[in-house]
Amino acid sequence: MQYVLSAEEAKSLDLITQNEFGLPGLSLMENAALSFFYEIENDLKNAKLCIFVAGCGNNGADAIAAARIAFSRGYENVRICALKGKESPDRAKQRAIATFFGVPFTSLIEGDLIIDGLYGIGLKGDVRDEGRKVIEKINSLKTKVISIDCPSGLGDKSTFNCIVKAERTVTFGFAKKCFFTPNGRAYCGSIKVVNPSFAPDAMKRVQGNFSLLEECDLSLPKMDADSYKNKRGHVAIFGGSDDFTGAVRLSSRAAFLSGAGLVTVYTDEHILPIVASENLSPMVRAFDNYTGKEKYDCILFGPGIGKNKEALLEKVLKSAKCPVVIDADGVSTFKNLSDHSTESPLLVFTPHLGELRTLSDNASYNTPDEYFSMLDTLSRKYSATIVAKSSVVTIADGKNIISVDGANPALGVAGSGDVLSGIIASILCQGKDVPTACLYHQMAGHRLREEKGFFTSEELVEMVGRLR
Repeated sequence: MQYVLSAEEAKSLDLITQNEFGLPGLSLMENAALSFFYEIENDLKNAKLCIFVAGCGNNGADAIAAARIAFSRGYENVRICALKGKESPDRAKQRAIATFFGVPFTSLIEGDLIIDGLYGIGLKGDVRDEGRKVIEKINSLKTKVISIDCPSGLGDKSTFNCIVKAERTVTFGFAKKCFFTPNGRAYCGSIKVVNPSFAPDAMKRVQGNFSLLEECDLSLPKMDADSYKNKRGHVAIFGGSDDFTGAVRLSSRAAFLSGAGLVTVYTDEHILPIVASENLSPMVRAFDNYTGKEKYDCILFGPGIGKNKEALLEKVLKSAKCPVVIDADGVSTFKNLSDHSTESPLLVFTPHLGELRTLSDNASYNTPDEYFSMLDTLSRKYSATIVAKSSVVTIADGKNIISVDGANPALGVAGSGDVLSGIIASILCQGKDVPTACLYHQMAGHRLREEKGFFTSEELVEMVGRLR
């Protein structure tokens, strides 16, 4: 697990390192520039012309320092494009040093490699006219772009209307939370975190409530040698309608293949024969057969369920003594209830961005700060865990925010959400948590992308079983 910092926390880390651990700012900057140089050296070797675009602040100073290091090591294909304007003291020093070293400066942004050092993580608000023109120029080149610390224009308090689109982002100390929004993630490309000699104790002091899960964090429920169906949990799935009979099939298969021992599917009586013929492993029953006295380890409500199921959901919420996962049309059904009280010890919502708008009463979010604040507010309002599905899965439980970095367009396939909801229900009934289930789903998608490229949700379910 990696901790992820806000812009304020990143600034605090810099100040603590300088003021309390005694590392001068220019030394820290030199280390950062050297770390960045090592990350891009192979790119420099293959580039005919590399332009380091340097803004007037300390991100620009980092860019100039990195260009000077490259030039001093024999890379004659390096040029610095330094924006004019009121510059920070550190950028003025770095510009003077680069000039003494004889690093070529240029006013042109061209070439086959662009190093983006225009704005840093501390950008407040949107970029202004000159910066906007530079960003538009960089993006128009359609060439390789590598950003220093953060793609320029992306920040906690900035909207998403003018951002450098990087192929890679090399960031210092920690990843930054603005990277992991649905609107922001695509601008970052691949993300590499390097440590420019921040002290370990200083890094511990700035770790907050935002973290990023990695593959090494996956810990699936262990299966004992004497394990059998009654020991691995019983999932009940409420779903299916005339238009969507396949959703419960994907969810139930995902639940089985991720380790659940038993699955019962409840569906509309008039499509019960169809659902039963498509679902050979689970028990299939009509909605009317649910009494509320049944004992399940987790209930999933919503895959393909359609509209007008408010009475059924209310019955489930008031009778369930186990975790309840609400997915798909279940989200709008929940919003239609006048009484949201529940006996469930854990309520989980798994909305995609459209369903998230429904759940949040169309709350707007224009910046990363507003997006994460909205998720936190929703989780507190409903005393629930929110799993916001997009290119990045974000999990908010009222205390912490956890991201699972997808960056996998192949997972954006019809039925992928049904697979995820089935995995979540299964993993919960086996005693593990929601983040574990989300990471499991993402890893299955990554493995399948490596093997096949694009894939169907049916193939995704099979990979879920193989990883288990």
